[in-house]
Amino acid sequence: MKPICLDIHAFGPFATHEKIDFASLGSSPFFLINGPTGAGKSSLLDAICFALFNETTGSERSGDQMRCDFANKEDVTSVSFEFELGEKRYLIQRSPEQMLPKKRGDGYTKQTHKATFYELVDNEEKLISNKPAEIQKEIHSRIGLTVKQFRQVMVIPQGQFRELLLASSKDREQILGQLFETHTYLDIEQVLADKASGIRKHKVELDQQISGQLDVAGVSDEEELLARQTEVDSELASQAEILKTKRSEYEQIKSDVQAATLLKDRFHKLKATESQLIEHKASGSTIDYKRQELSLAKKASWIVQDYHNLTSITQRIDQTKKDQVQVTQNLDAATTQLSQLKSTLFELEAIRGQLPLWRDELYQLKSRREQWIQTNQLVQKLETKAAELVSLEGRNQKFQKKLDELAQELKETDEQKLLLSKRRDTLPIVKQELQYLSDIKLSLIERDKLQTMITKLTREIEQQRAVQHSLQIESQSLENNALRLELSWVSNQAAELAARLEVGQACPVCGSVDHPALAKFTGDLIGKADVDKARRLWQQKKEEWSKVGNKLASLDTELINAKDSYHAVIAKLEKMPSDLDEGDIDKRISIVEKDVAEIEGIDLKPLEEKTQHIQSRIDNGAREQTQLEQQLETIRHETTLLEGQIEAYKKEENQAGTITEIDDNIRRLESQISQFEQRDVQTQKQREEAETRCSVLKAQLDKLTEQLIQSETEQVQLHEHWVSVLRASEFESTEEFIKAKREHADIQTLEVDIKGFDDKTLTLTTTLSNLQAELSGKDEPQIEYWTSLLNAKQAELEQVNQVVMTLNADQSRLSKVKEGIVVIRKKNVELEQQYSVYGTLSDVASGKNGSRISLHRFVLGVLLDDILIQASHRLRHMSQGRYNLYRKTDRSKGNASSGLELVVEDSYSGKSRDVATLSGGESFMAALALALGLSDVVQSYSGGIRLDTLFIDEGFGSLDTEALDLALQVLLELQRSGRTIGIISHVNELKEQISCRIDVIPSTVGSRIRIIN
Repeated sequence: MKPICLDIHAFGPFATHEKIDFASLGSSPFFLINGPTGAGKSSLLDAICFALFNETTGSERSGDQMRCDFANKEDVTSVSFEFELGEKRYLIQRSPEQMLPKKRGDGYTKQTHKATFYELVDNEEKLISNKPAEIQKEIHSRIGLTVKQFRQVMVIPQGQFRELLLASSKDREQILGQLFETHTYLDIEQVLADKASGIRKHKVELDQQISGQLDVAGVSDEEELLARQTEVDSELASQAEILKTKRSEYEQIKSDVQAATLLKDRFHKLKATESQLIEHKASGSTIDYKRQELSLAKKASWIVQDYHNLTSITQRIDQTKKDQVQVTQNLDAATTQLSQLKSTLFELEAIRGQLPLWRDELYQLKSRREQWIQTNQLVQKLETKAAELVSLEGRNQKFQKKLDELAQELKETDEQKLLLSKRRDTLPIVKQELQYLSDIKLSLIERDKLQTMITKLTREIEQQRAVQHSLQIESQSLENNALRLELSWVSNQAAELAARLEVGQACPVCGSVDHPALAKFTGDLIGKADVDKARRLWQQKKEEWSKVGNKLASLDTELINAKDSYHAVIAKLEKMPSDLDEGDIDKRISIVEKDVAEIEGIDLKPLEEKTQHIQSRIDNGAREQTQLEQQLETIRHETTLLEGQIEAYKKEENQAGTITEIDDNIRRLESQISQFEQRDVQTQKQREEAETRCSVLKAQLDKLTEQLIQSETEQVQLHEHWVSVLRASEFESTEEFIKAKREHADIQTLEVDIKGFDDKTLTLTTTLSNLQAELSGKDEPQIEYWTSLLNAKQAELEQVNQVVMTLNADQSRLSKVKEGIVVIRKKNVELEQQYSVYGTLSDVASGKNGSRISLHRFVLGVLLDDILIQASHRLRHMSQGRYNLYRKTDRSKGNASSGLELVVEDSYSGKSRDVATLSGGESFMAALALALGLSDVVQSYSGGIRLDTLFIDEGFGSLDTEALDLALQVLLELQRSGRTIGIISHVNELKEQISCRIDVIPSTVGSRIRIIN
């Protein structure tokens, strides 16, 4: 995050509006916030922290306590902070809860806490949220820090500079986990713990299921279950034999009962048959009547055809008489109509003499009408020519307008061609600008590469110096050891020589014959080989030390060359125009490249072709316009001729009357003629039809009269025949015949009824004889005795069967329980195998091991080591090589969490101690180094969090002049890598060394801000 602009209204000690434009301080500035104690330097950090998190940097005061006491009562306390995250810019505006004067009346009203969060896109404000709770989440998701973490790694407030340095292992875990987004490892720990817990829970459930299965079986353990199974199997076999015997006895009695039941049914059937036969014979009188009725019906059927012939001829005579009456009436009506039609024809013949006069008058009227139509056609032709004349004149105007437009287009095309030609001439200048921008970009890339190389070489030199220092110590130790061994060897050689001396014998070393103090053996016996080996090891270590020294010299040379190249690139970049920002280089290059491509893509040929095309269209249009004007002249002449003809026709038309009168007379005459002709034809046709109808009706009447005579003669003959037939039959009269006569279907029904009665009589008689013969000599059985005996046997069978079913159920239940327990035991084995893996992994990942370090803390330990390498590099620089920061690897006492504690190594004493033992100035340097190291590593891991800015509030007063210079060098080096560094201090030395300042000037009416750059 980089600050861009901070606006303060009635906040802290600032009574009015104060604005800090951080962009005016330069790109990644290194500045001092200066002012006397109490002026309000820290309030600037409070304002930034309040704008982002609704809290101040120290947490001692809340937002609603930050209203300035010097502010006018109408002024609203608010903070507006614009900042940059990566390539995006944001603006947040916030005002705390405060009391403001009422707009109407006296008194005050409470204004609630308000906040608005925008993203700035092309200098336009795009609202993200205007709800404080949502803004807190949005800020956290974008910056990636809580307010506490923000104070520890970006804004280190007064009095809390050592908080990150002295934080507990647990607090430091939370800070580093958030910064490096290592929640995945916590998720792994939780997943493993959940998996192990689930396995344990599942195993308990399976154990409970085994207990439940045993409870179902009614046993306490599996041994008892097996015994119970054996007992049930034995009892089941015994009861099965008993069941078999009982079922055999039951089946025998059941067979006897069925036989008795059949015999009982036969006796019942005998009684029923006797009753049915008596009842059937009782209905014989009805059948006798039907037999008599059937006999008469059959006799009547022999003469029924003669009767039907007589009735048929009688009905035919009645119908003929009716038809004769109807035809007579129709003949009278036709005769009357024919007389009327003859009268009408006589009237038409009197009118027929006027028909030629009507037709002559009609012909004259049609001639006049044709003349009028010709006149009207000439008028229509004149109107058409007039419309054509108007159309041609309109086309002529459009042609002229089009020619004018083409002339204008030709002019614009010529102007465009001139502009493109001029722009094409600027191509060399634009290419020169592109080459200049590309050179700057290459220089920027080279600068970044050199920065990286310098940082890498510096780090490697530090590492090699540490190695050299270690080798120097080892070499010194080996040298001392070699000297000690050599001295021991020499001493032992002297002791060996002294052991061989005798009294009075001269010493081969000093020549003395007296030996007052003989050399003695000291320690272990040392051989010449041991001495040579020690010297050889010492010499090897010296060579290693020498190689490291040579490498250091080479690295120093590379570092000097890199710095020289870096300064040369910087000097080149300093000549870059002031209005050209590094961040805009790629954008400017893209714009210029686009210009080059556009200029190179300019082609004047299409415009030239367009010019020729337009000129050609103008020429063709002019020719067409000339032809159009000739057509106009022709049409004007034709129009004059038509007007003369129409005038002549109209003079004649006035003598003939109007067209309406002519059409009316024509329609009247045509209607008279048509009506006469139609009436004449229709009357003639009707007369012919009437004459024909009269002839037909007279013929019909004659025919009906003849038919009636024939039918009456035939009727007499048939009546005489019927009388003779009736006398020959058994019937006394026609009425008696009619009473006996039946239809064929009725006769069949009578025959079926009689036959059914006879068949049933035979069947019942035969069945009764058979049953009497079958049951002769047999007694009717007592069914109740056999039924009670069968029920008793059935009860015994069901009782034994119930016992067997119960035993079968017990056997099945015990078998299922046994099978279920086997399955559960198998699952338990699988769970134990899984737990041996997941349980162990969970214990290791959660820190249930000897070192009590969880997976998450182990990963953070590795990250902390990287941070401490960077921090130690800067701390050694600030402490002149005295201090290094390390992570404590020993296990903590008690139940305290381990793995993230810090210790400091003091090269003066050669011992490590807790960071809490550092003095105030030392703590400041260690905390600063740690914060800078954290910033480096967080960005190198690119965990989604950018630490582009660091604000430091006080702490520099605890440093002496030399330590202060070293700390400033570290911060300047950090600032050169692209960081924004802000220091809050009233130390005069800082004011003298840092030229870019934000001065906070106190007064009796509130503080104000002055920027010095």
